[in-house]
Amino acid sequence: MSLFKKSKKEELSEEHDVFEIVFEDTIPAQNVNHIHAPHALTSEELTGSDTRTQTVSNSSTGALESLKKRISNASLQNGLPEEDETDIASVGTVEETTETVEVSEKTEIPEQRETLLDKCKPYIVDENGNEEVLNKEPLYKLQSVADILKSDSEKVLESLSKNYDISFDDLGNTKQVAEEPVIAEPEPAKKEIFEEEIPNPDIPETKKVISDIDFMGIPEVKKPALTFEPDATITFTPVTPENNGETQIKVSTHTKAIDLTNELIKITDTVNEKSDDEIQLEQSDFEDYIPDTEYTSQKDIRKLKRNFSIKKRKTFLVTVFTFFITAILAIAKIPVISDILISNTFVSMIVCTSLAGINILLNMDMFLSFSKIFSKNSGPDISSSLASIFTLAYAVMGIIKETVVINTLLLLSLVLCFRSLRKFFKASYMLSNFSQISSPVQKKAVKLINDPAITFSMAKNAIEGDVLIAAAQKTNQISDFMKYSTYGSVLGGRLPVITALSLVVSAIIGFAGAAYFDGVLYGLYAATAIQLLTALPCMFFIDTLPLYRSAKRLNKMGAMITGKIGAEHLEMSNAVVLSSNDLFPNGTVTLHQMKVLSENNLDDTLIRAAALTDYMSSTLAPIFKKIVMTGDFNFTPDTDTVKYEDRMGISGWVDNRLLFIGNRALMEAHGIEVPDLEVDRKILRSGYFPVYVATGDKACALLIIQYTVDPKISHELRTLTKIGVTLLINNTDPNLSEPMICDYLGLYEDSVKVMSAAGCHMYNNTVAPIAQTSAPAAYKGSSLALAVILNCATKIKRSNTILTVIYILSVIFGTMIFAYSSFGGSGTLLSDTVLLIYGLISTVISYFIYLTERP
Repeated sequence: MSLFKKSKKEELSEEHDVFEIVFEDTIPAQNVNHIHAPHALTSEELTGSDTRTQTVSNSSTGALESLKKRISNASLQNGLPEEDETDIASVGTVEETTETVEVSEKTEIPEQRETLLDKCKPYIVDENGNEEVLNKEPLYKLQSVADILKSDSEKVLESLSKNYDISFDDLGNTKQVAEEPVIAEPEPAKKEIFEEEIPNPDIPETKKVISDIDFMGIPEVKKPALTFEPDATITFTPVTPENNGETQIKVSTHTKAIDLTNELIKITDTVNEKSDDEIQLEQSDFEDYIPDTEYTSQKDIRKLKRNFSIKKRKTFLVTVFTFFITAILAIAKIPVISDILISNTFVSMIVCTSLAGINILLNMDMFLSFSKIFSKNSGPDISSSLASIFTLAYAVMGIIKETVVINTLLLLSLVLCFRSLRKFFKASYMLSNFSQISSPVQKKAVKLINDPAITFSMAKNAIEGDVLIAAAQKTNQISDFMKYSTYGSVLGGRLPVITALSLVVSAIIGFAGAAYFDGVLYGLYAATAIQLLTALPCMFFIDTLPLYRSAKRLNKMGAMITGKIGAEHLEMSNAVVLSSNDLFPNGTVTLHQMKVLSENNLDDTLIRAAALTDYMSSTLAPIFKKIVMTGDFNFTPDTDTVKYEDRMGISGWVDNRLLFIGNRALMEAHGIEVPDLEVDRKILRSGYFPVYVATGDKACALLIIQYTVDPKISHELRTLTKIGVTLLINNTDPNLSEPMICDYLGLYEDSVKVMSAAGCHMYNNTVAPIAQTSAPAAYKGSSLALAVILNCATKIKRSNTILTVIYILSVIFGTMIFAYSSFGGSGTLLSDTVLLIYGLISTVISYFIYLTERP
């Protein structure tokens, strides 16, 4: 290997530069072609020839010219004197001797400069001076700018189109493309990051726990997409301050938890493609249900009212006659008359059977239920129909055998009485509910809000978990009334199972009784007893009695709940929106005293305050209206650009003048001077609240306000919060806050949330007035009705559950008693007298338990 040094032979003169080229090692001539020095002088530079294949010569003239040319170009480009430029690595050697070359400074510099291609030649030629290196395949591939700027979604689409032969246009639509020959491309040495992170769906993964502090301090890597893992668990670890070792998390204990997962559609990713025909939306049975008639317009009011009135009158008459005939049969149990009937068994049984037959004829429409005997929507008429058939057959057999079966006929008549009473109750509450919603006045529909973004804004930091909010929406017509009122299934749709089991048990016990007691009459009685136990009177209480009771209560307030399904929907809500007027209606907010702070345009300011509070429906509106009515004021100013400032008061332009009504914080926020703070403290200590009225930049009056509580409102709200419903307050009063409301109404401290300005804005947009809407409930007038509706809905659900449990236990317990007493060695079947007493006792017990949870 050769080392090159540059030294001065002698002192440089003013006219010449002297360079000394020293060769410390000698290089054999035969190894010259094997030396690769990109910065060395080429053979062309040494010889001055244009041919690349010539042999390097020893002529010093060509080498000196090339060297001078390179030095001169470098000097011109860098703008430095030539004597300061040295290049010890750019000089090549081909001889073993040392030479000293002197270059004259006066030599002319050629005008032609070295091109970029000339500068790059040392890098693109090989040892022999050939350019064959350009034709070789590159060792690496540079990524283009377009590929770098591609988003992850574009890369995913490109991967999908490559795998499944589908191309995606700019709008994201897919289109099939013709198959083309695939050109094999060299596989990149390094895979894309996002391709390595896509999990294989065929490989099962273990359960993952993701914490919010597991990757603290590690730079975040953006991933294109995350696959849904149903078994993943997300753990949120609270971070505590350094000076406090305990974490305090406040969770509401009085808000009931609800599950809205059934309302969502789970979307899963599959590898195989599916056509649009295979994708179907799942709808609930209620959404698919279409009633025979529906209230769609004002033209249907007269027709539906007439139908409801006729049905109510008809069921009332049927109920009266059924009770009357049942009372006649009950008279037969009087001891004196009973002795007469026993002495004339044949005739008395014909009369009693005829009376029971009349009851069956009065309730003949119950046999229409046989078309839905094993349908999910079958009603209790199935049980009463089967009981009537079995009892009538047993009575006819009793006439033939001259056996007294009055108690069995009396129990059947009692069942038919409650069946007809159920029909009357249903027709009655449907007519009264329809009368409420068909009135021409504007109504408020109860709307259920479950949109996550809206509910989060309205109930922020007030409710943990899913939120379902009940709110009022102004409307002119309530649609889907018949759909809500007529849809429903008894015993949660399990009545067909009970019917099938009762038929099977009746057949088994009937054959067992006929064989055990050696008589067909005994077997028929045993089968009839099982059917009568299945159709106990408490069965007809389950759905109708709570709805009838709630309608009777709500109709007095101008409200109604449309059927059992409507009550179930309302019962799921765990929050309700109430306005400040609902908590303190007209008459509960009074003016104790008013102090004038500035007499400048006081009368005009009070008029504007009345207009502003009335526009916002504030609790202070009645006070200002009362003040204005005492004076001689003849105009109402226009109100514009009104704003409720959170927990401070109201501000807005009234007749081109800015007005403020609120507490001290509102005045100070707008730079308005008010009395000392001690004035407010004295007012608050006395149990009153201060309200300032200001116009422009000057406070005009100080109103001392007193709040009183309506006991009915307090009672309903306490009941509502006890069942886990949070009150969301749409506030327009500067003095209302969570502690104040809870203190005055006696509520839990975490059961009230005064909505923020953003929450009120979302609420007002969501419940904007609409001409027609579908709703499970509606009301008009009373501010207390919404709370009563939710309380009634909860009571309906609870009473239904209690009555269902009592009925099922009564049927099971009665069947067990009958089977054990009949086949347990007593030698006789359980008497029909005991059966009648058991039916009456179970009915009375179920009714008294229902009274504890009635709406």
